[in-house]
Amino acid sequence: MASSPAVSPQPSPDQIMNFAHRAVADLSAAMCGPLLYIGDRLGIFKSMAGAGPVTCHQLAQSTGLNERYLREWLSSMTAAQYVAYDPAAQTFTLPPENAAVLTDENSPFFVGGLAQMVPDHYRLLPETIRCFQHGGGVPYSSFGEDTFIGTERLFRTGYVNFLAHQWLAAMPELYAKLQ
Repeated sequence: MASSPAVSPQPSPDQIMNFAHRAVADLSAAMCGPLLYIGDRLGIFKSMAGAGPVTCHQLAQSTGLNERYLREWLSSMTAAQYVAYDPAAQTFTLPPENAAVLTDENSPFFVGGLAQMVPDHYRLLPETIRCFQHGGGVPYSSFGEDTFIGTERLFRTGYVNFLAHQWLAAMPELYAKLQ
């Protein structure tokens, strides 16, 4: 006797809406990655760190970047809550806690290396899709300099902050030999 296929209950409109919000949030985060790359690679975050409130014009002058593009980037970074905006003064500020994550390459929280890898991985999506369809893999040689340097920048913070005093210290015999 054949069993009948299981019938899935219909999702409620609230369940659909909740998942739609999740998907939009994930896609918004994916769109923010290239903007983080731009801020890191062009030194915008470093220019803003500790500078206090700056106008778009002031930031364009200090960075030498095109003001129109910088305004669009600042607006996106404000919407994503990476940068604070004061509408009365028309100024932008990189909060110190955000600067610690976006500019301090010795901080254990630094994410610039990860941001640096994003465009290279997006670039390889067609090759990855071919792997899904035909098997195989994406060869290491397909990745570019941003992946290699970004990986080093990403993991360097762990080595600088944790290798000697936490990771090696967790192995007392080895740590004693290094003293």
